[in-house]
Amino acid sequence: MKTPSVSVIIPSYNSAHYIEECAHSVLTQTYQNFEIIVVDDGSTDNSVQIISHFASKDARIRVFRQTHCGVGQARNLGLRKARGKYILFLDADDVLHPKCLEIAVATAKKYSASFVVWNYISFTTVPAFAQLEDKPLDMNFTANPIMLGSSFIHYVVWGKLYKKDLLKDITFDNEYVFEDLPFIYAVLAKKPSTVLLNTALYGYRNTPESLSNQPFCVEHIQACYHAISSIINLYSKPNLHKEALFLKQDFIPCILKNQLYRCQHSPGQQKRLMLKAFSEELEDLYQSGWLIFKGHRFDRYFLYRYFILKHKYLERKRK
Repeated sequence: MKTPSVSVIIPSYNSAHYIEECAHSVLTQTYQNFEIIVVDDGSTDNSVQIISHFASKDARIRVFRQTHCGVGQARNLGLRKARGKYILFLDADDVLHPKCLEIAVATAKKYSASFVVWNYISFTTVPAFAQLEDKPLDMNFTANPIMLGSSFIHYVVWGKLYKKDLLKDITFDNEYVFEDLPFIYAVLAKKPSTVLLNTALYGYRNTPESLSNQPFCVEHIQACYHAISSIINLYSKPNLHKEALFLKQDFIPCILKNQLYRCQHSPGQQKRLMLKAFSEELEDLYQSGWLIFKGHRFDRYFLYRYFILKHKYLERKRK
């Protein structure tokens, strides 16, 4: 069996409803030199039986199992088992455009890129991918993709093709949520040669069961700050000073705005607990110089400062 060019890593947890469609979207690619690595994260449904049936018919599918410990650790196992020159992460409830691998690999080779990024569409039942015409794709090039901002390089790991060498010494944190954040920013810190394709080649399934649609809790605030702290530590290096300043004005405002929204839209006691954890995070960011005025909306920044002052007051009152 020849060495695959692309390793498609699919972490799976109780994905019986979607794993067949997900795998089919890879198997029917116009580009066929790939392997599929499915890592089952301790599923309790029949996900493994479904994908094992596929594997029995196609040697390019390899199935591994682990006790339930999160999507990050499942992806780490997939990375250790990957044999391809390129890596693509695909969630078990999502799908690829039929030409995704063909376009991504051809782009990486043509422009000697170690990182290729593309757009995605959101769907609930059937993905409505656009028909691609036989004409050059709209694309951009950069040697420092982080400076394009989080609106261009979204901080999820899917929707991207990585040269395997680029991921050397980078692994996912042992977190159930926000494991993407430190990983993708560790990739960006390497300033990889990058091509951005302004074409939707990934289908993200938006369902009530999606992790992004689950109610927030205190643990989510804490996990998010753990991820942010990892990024801050990485970007404290002297050679990343310019990038760190940009993150303070781009990434931090974006991620804090999302956390604030979830705090404000949580019920009762849960809201109070989350705002307390969020205020502690804000105070740490302010003291470390990572919460600055620039990049934030005026009213939102002063709301953060209010949370910090209120938290300090309540802490002194408790003592």
